[in-house]
Amino acid sequence: VVKDQSIICLEYHNGLLYGTSSIQGGTAAKGVPGPAQLFVYDVSKRQVVAATSLSEIGASNVKYIAGVVADPDVAANGKFWGVVAETLFSFTYNPIDKTFNFKTELSFNKRVNSSDGGRVLSPRPIRFHEGYLYVSFGARGNLCKIDMANPQNYQQLLPVTENLSDIPDDYTIAEDGNLYFLSSTSIHMLTLNPTDAEWEKAQVVDNMI
Repeated sequence: VVKDQSIICLEYHNGLLYGTSSIQGGTAAKGVPGPAQLFVYDVSKRQVVAATSLSEIGASNVKYIAGVVADPDVAANGKFWGVVAETLFSFTYNPIDKTFNFKTELSFNKRVNSSDGGRVLSPRPIRFHEGYLYVSFGARGNLCKIDMANPQNYQQLLPVTENLSDIPDDYTIAEDGNLYFLSSTSIHMLTLNPTDAEWEKAQVVDNMI
């Protein structure tokens, strides 16, 4: 799909697959010349109809783009969200002239081309719940709850860590209002207090090993 690059994630909407890539072919493989790509694949035509780097938001040399997902109201606003390194961005795509319109929504690092550590094949899930977006940034975790109407309004849910085993690998919002995340071999739970909207310390709910 993207020559010599690995596919990190896919999101389907209205006959098109929106995907991101990594220049790394495997955990021990030598990376190919970049940059990583955001691409659009037409399912009926079985071909890539558009592809771009993230140079418009200053991320022209990134090794991989960690996530892309459709906005809950994408049918009305045509908006998608994505994450690269420590930056959250949004974009719309025009299928007529095959162009992208990007916007940086939130960034924790002025150097958008910063490395994501050794996790160049790990997708970064983006979850939505009651007007908020949840995403983990960069190689140090930094799991955040972000106001979709005003992304500069956010809460950092977990402390930034240099320990790779403590970084959330995946996470989901359950019907009970809790956020569950996988870190290394443990499942953790973050509980939201509806009275003051403060998160309690993460609890280990199950050890798989």
